[in-house]
Amino acid sequence: MDECDQKYFGSYSKLNIHEVMLKDEVRTGTYRNAILQNTNLFRDKVVLDVGCGTVITLIKCKVEDATLPDGIDKVDIIISETMGYCLLFESSIHSILFARDKWLKKEGGLIFPDKFWLYLTAFEDKRFRDKISYWDNVQGYDMSSIIRHQDFDSMYVDIIDASKVVSNSSLIKGFEMDECDIKYFGSYSNLNIHEVMLRDEVRTGTYRNAILQNAHLFRNKTVLDVGCGTGILSMFAAEAGASKVIGVEDAKLPDGIDKVDIIISEWMGYCLLFETFINSILFARDKWLKKEGGLIFPDKFWLYLTAFEDKRFIKDKESFWDNIQGYDMSSIIQHQDFDRMYVDIIDASKVVSNSSLIKEINLYTVKEKDLSFEAPYHIQIKKTGVIDGFLTYFDTGFSHCVRKTAFSTAPEAKTIHWKQTVIPFWNTRFQSQ
Repeated sequence: MDECDQKYFGSYSKLNIHEVMLKDEVRTGTYRNAILQNTNLFRDKVVLDVGCGTVITLIKCKVEDATLPDGIDKVDIIISETMGYCLLFESSIHSILFARDKWLKKEGGLIFPDKFWLYLTAFEDKRFRDKISYWDNVQGYDMSSIIRHQDFDSMYVDIIDASKVVSNSSLIKGFEMDECDIKYFGSYSNLNIHEVMLRDEVRTGTYRNAILQNAHLFRNKTVLDVGCGTGILSMFAAEAGASKVIGVEDAKLPDGIDKVDIIISEWMGYCLLFETFINSILFARDKWLKKEGGLIFPDKFWLYLTAFEDKRFIKDKESFWDNIQGYDMSSIIQHQDFDRMYVDIIDASKVVSNSSLIKEINLYTVKEKDLSFEAPYHIQIKKTGVIDGFLTYFDTGFSHCVRKTAFSTAPEAKTIHWKQTVIPFWNTRFQSQ
């Protein structure tokens, strides 16, 4: 996808995120009280909101590249929500420090909030041990070494009941956000992601069947697993009889191997092409896959568009923004047209049209330039009503299997973690006859 497409898709899940954060009454209410109960500090002041998110007028650029309005070179107050998981992971603290040093008045300048304390404590929770025992049997494989060899490198973002805490809290001091710390915290949510994907039986089971039910294609072959993650696809390939299985996260093969017989991968993202690494698959295909008889699992993909009518979905999304802490923020969606999409689930009963194929991808022949595209669509409305939006879904196929093997993210299919990508019509409703 080209830069324009990345910008287009890059924003579509943010409304979900903002909605969750705004509904967090502790978070939003505390900010509200801190500001509105201290209006004496804000009256007649110049305020800079760094990373303003849902504010209607916002700085659409990196803080390092941002400029203040003409005539303003200093601000009295900086307000921001810099905090990330474990305080510092995925936070915007570097931007806050930059803004502080460049724009905040040296005398009397304020930052809201300005003090943070990070604590460590111990807990006992047998229920949480399921997170560990889960890895003992994943599709018949013992993958416990993934966590037992990680020590503290793999962490979870989760909720522990206060009754499970068994120690006092220790204040962690001297916490600096250098490169080492970023790498340390950068991996802690990975197991959550992998566990969700592995528990997705449609996704994982389809891959398993495609490989193990076609063992004759893998026997004595060299297999490359691109973006191998936990290595579950590599294990399937090994069980199917592959002579060599190479799992890679980057583009480098072991010494002595310059060609592979089969490439297996799960590169698909939301709306098929968002946040994918399909370019890595194409690179591996062109560089390492054997020209004669080389296989790719999966190899065929179809992206569809269809229309839906779901008054409840639209009403819930629209009405939420009408009153946020007393502010009407509905213009956020009213001015967005197609710029805001949701990753969500639409019930099959709400679909009111046929599905229009807007893109077909054959991994044996597709080129990188083909991934940036415009496509016509034609849908036929099946019943009288109001069209509330479009949704997209994709099908994935393994064309070389003995039996037809595929899975779908369509509304009528069993829900899997990709769900559907929903494009609501915020400003316009289409009446179907």
